[in-house]
Amino acid sequence: MNKSTQILFVDDDADDYIMVRDMINAMPKGQFKLEWQADYNDALPIMQRKEHDVYLIDYMLGEKNGLDLIRNAFPNGCSLPVILLTARGRREIDEEALSIGVTEYFDKADIRLPLLERAIRYAINNKRIESELRQSEALFRSLVHSASDYIQVLDMDGNITQTNPSTMRGAGYTESDIIGKPLASFLTPHSKSNFEKQYSSIL
Repeated sequence: MNKSTQILFVDDDADDYIMVRDMINAMPKGQFKLEWQADYNDALPIMQRKEHDVYLIDYMLGEKNGLDLIRNAFPNGCSLPVILLTARGRREIDEEALSIGVTEYFDKADIRLPLLERAIRYAINNKRIESELRQSEALFRSLVHSASDYIQVLDMDGNITQTNPSTMRGAGYTESDIIGKPLASFLTPHSKSNFEKQYSSIL
């Protein structure tokens, strides 16, 4: 049997909790389980344990706010799905939320069952994709680092963004000699001409 998605809802308004609880209960039975915390200080250690699958956080939490709670609970960024409920017209809050890793945000006044369920599923899926990308990037960096061949990673302008130890050992360069420089500047005239022809064809 599939495990229920554990949701922590942090909001100091009991009426909002009842509204969200009723929406969660109206979703497919057994798929979601809701826990409510009304107090910032009580919610903080619970969030730090990272025992829930999704965190639904209201921005207004008495004298404190949801962004402070998220920062203190996840000082290295949100690795788990976090949805922030904001007030209408607070664009600066939305932008700040995204900058600290909040997965999704929406106006509290707009909460409806389809929107809430979609936001929860989107947040979970988005964080899963982020995690898979991080793992792929880590594997790629490991392969580049351990390769015996000279490997350079380029940006769209042909500048080197990553190199590997083999390049530095074999060519006698330091990382600062290479990173940010055009690859063409390290090539012979013949190789440079061939590179520029091949590179221009993919841009």
